[in-house]
Amino acid sequence: MLDHKILSTVDLSKKHHITTRQIQKLAKKAIESGDFNILLENKEYRVSLKKRGKGYSFQELKKGQVVELVNVVDTDSNTIQSKEFFSKKDSLDLIKDSCNEEPTTTTTLTTSSIKELESKDLALFEDLPSSDKEKAFIKKKIIQEFKEFDGTFKEFEEYITHLYSNEINSHKIGISYNQIKRFKESYESKGLLGLLDKRGRAKGSSWKIDESIIDEVKSIFLAHKGNIRAKNIYRIVNANAYKKGTIPKNEYLKTTRGKGGVISYTRINEIINEIKESREYAFLLNPDRFKNYYLPAFGDAREKALYANHYWEIDSTQLDSFGVLGGKESTWNLISISDIKTSMKVIGIVKNSNSQAISELLYKAFLKLGIPENIVTDNGKDYLSNHTLQILEEWGIKHIRTAPFSGEQKPFVERHFGTIQNSFTELLKGFKGHSVTQFQSIKSQTSVADRLSGKAQKVEAEKVEVLAQKLDEWIDNVYCREYNSSLGASPYEMYLQDEDYIKRANIQNLAYMFCKKELVKVGKKGIRKNKKLYNSQSGLLGNRVGDELKIIIDPYENKRCFMFEMDGTFIGIATDEKISYETAKEAKTIYKEELKQIVGKNRKLVSQYKDRDFTQEIIEANKEAFKDSKAIELIGGSGLTQNSGNVESLSQVAKNIEQELKTSKELKEQYVAWEELTQATKKEERQKKPQDYYEDIYAKKIAY
Repeated sequence: MLDHKILSTVDLSKKHHITTRQIQKLAKKAIESGDFNILLENKEYRVSLKKRGKGYSFQELKKGQVVELVNVVDTDSNTIQSKEFFSKKDSLDLIKDSCNEEPTTTTTLTTSSIKELESKDLALFEDLPSSDKEKAFIKKKIIQEFKEFDGTFKEFEEYITHLYSNEINSHKIGISYNQIKRFKESYESKGLLGLLDKRGRAKGSSWKIDESIIDEVKSIFLAHKGNIRAKNIYRIVNANAYKKGTIPKNEYLKTTRGKGGVISYTRINEIINEIKESREYAFLLNPDRFKNYYLPAFGDAREKALYANHYWEIDSTQLDSFGVLGGKESTWNLISISDIKTSMKVIGIVKNSNSQAISELLYKAFLKLGIPENIVTDNGKDYLSNHTLQILEEWGIKHIRTAPFSGEQKPFVERHFGTIQNSFTELLKGFKGHSVTQFQSIKSQTSVADRLSGKAQKVEAEKVEVLAQKLDEWIDNVYCREYNSSLGASPYEMYLQDEDYIKRANIQNLAYMFCKKELVKVGKKGIRKNKKLYNSQSGLLGNRVGDELKIIIDPYENKRCFMFEMDGTFIGIATDEKISYETAKEAKTIYKEELKQIVGKNRKLVSQYKDRDFTQEIIEANKEAFKDSKAIELIGGSGLTQNSGNVESLSQVAKNIEQELKTSKELKEQYVAWEELTQATKKEERQKKPQDYYEDIYAKKIAY
């Protein structure tokens, strides 16, 4: 009796004490090579794919034989003869135990003679693709095995499925009782022609479809990028055939009922399935994915990096998790820097990838990994900004730009994103899936009724600052410490090996170059900024109260800030830690020491200038300096003006004034005499007219 015992991967693993993964690798390699046999501890097994291609099954073979299909065509007699030489291994006994026949090393099964074909049929048969002819011969062999098999159909199905598993799967031959019965009837009535696949041609038409029709089906499907149904292709192809006169009107009318025509639905679906398995269709669906999947990756791209920090790659992508900022849940981006030689990473979470975010990440990477020699980026505007380019130039870093839309030119940072997304983000509360489909799947895990009624328990995402801290710790303590198969060590171990090549810069220099500077005034309690109070634990600010300083708050450690003079001279580092009693005491000591120096200096200065008359010293100095100059009152001399300083003119004026005064005095005396005369002779005086005394009155007025 035939040995129908089928072993699974787990069975072999237990039997030979090796892992299922190793067995699966051997099975896959055997199938890809076309051998279909594996050897475990001097025992051979025939490998078969399970139904639908999920997993493998194995049969132990006792005798090695080669399975070969030979087609012999006798052109003289116009006949086709088929001889199959099947050398079956351990699990296949070709006779039942009841026959009491021992299996031989090689068993040759010769088929009954094939019916002769007419020359026309023979020519058509010869023109068929080799796959169609092979399929017909496999069907004939199944029929013969069915006739000779003694057992239930379930046993036969299991036997034949594992005997010809690869052939059945590759040619997509259905194995059922009715199907084999139809094969048998067709073969008995028509011979090999009856076993040809007739699907795809109209009833009553020739079994060979014109290649132009097949090309037209492919063209229509590809032109619509696969977004067209077989029924519509059927309509289009037959409508074109009718317009060209390939089929008559009555035949075309049958196609409206799904019958007749130059090709059938079934054949169109077969062509579509063939196209979907082609590389051309894969490129049509997703050119980027096609390039990533089929692009040769021969050699090792890591070889160009000779040591740590020789080449860095930098890129950004969206984080597959929500983050909370200010009470609002939103999406965030990852920016990552990857060292090619050691696979050490520095990563940050930002809202948007811009020049400021790139600058802060470079600061973090320079601080952690050191200074690189080359940085590879794409052509994004954030990497080509003046700010970013200036930083790279000042640090002597060569900027290497990839070709547009060529992610494969920076594979290490791209691969790192996949590693982070598939390991770290899946553990976060705000994980939203790696694709729209997965996001919808996560969302649908809660019923609509619960969501609308508010009964659904909402899982709140972490705050973005918590996410950033967790990610940094994950990179440092998990990713960098775990074994990397492509490196043969952990990234940390590789980085440690190249310690001699690592160049570093002072932290204050990095901060002054990369980070935002702010102008502040030192208060009595320290430096207040962003609701934090910064102070130096060494008491450096004890003598700086009231001074203006430049400070830089560390973007990745906001508990500390760097202090600089206005000219950029570094002062020290301040933190938001509470000032201890000793620190406060030290600050006061520094203040008192400075105050003592100031008071002493002031007293010395006061005593030095105490008895000096600075006013008189300045006057005497000026007199000495201008002693040879012309006197102010001697400057000028022509014309009497307010500012002329003409001495002679002033002298004449004085003489004139003196003469006027003398005249005025005489007139006054005459006026007094006249008054006396007036009093004596009032009567006569009243009779006089005023004009008679005009000149006298005028003289009096002048006198007064």
